[in-house]
Amino acid sequence: MTYRISIDDGTRNPRHRGGFYPPRTSVGVNADGRISTGNQSGIVNQAKNLLQAINAAGTPKVGIWSRVDKAVHTATRVRVGDVPDNISRRKNHLRETYMSEDL
Repeated sequence: MTYRISIDDGTRNPRHRGGFYPPRTSVGVNADGRISTGNQSGIVNQAKNLLQAINAAGTPKVGIWSRVDKAVHTATRVRVGDVPDNISRRKNHLRETYMSEDL
């Protein structure tokens, strides 16, 4: 089990969205099958700090590669949902609530 950290450029274009799955170490799951709001807030803040540090380290910025556009779109937002994920199959029957931060 893990959670997905989504990145995008703030537009509604699906080709401008991406994400990654970090290992879930100590983030617990509530009895309702969701990540608590406090943990979700911590995850989104830590992801924001990581991506901002990567962006500050050099010229290449964190971005999303689009095979259709054949271009990289610079990520400007990070989002984390409250539904855990097992990577191979999402829990589609639970509607996710997202927290987001601008980069």
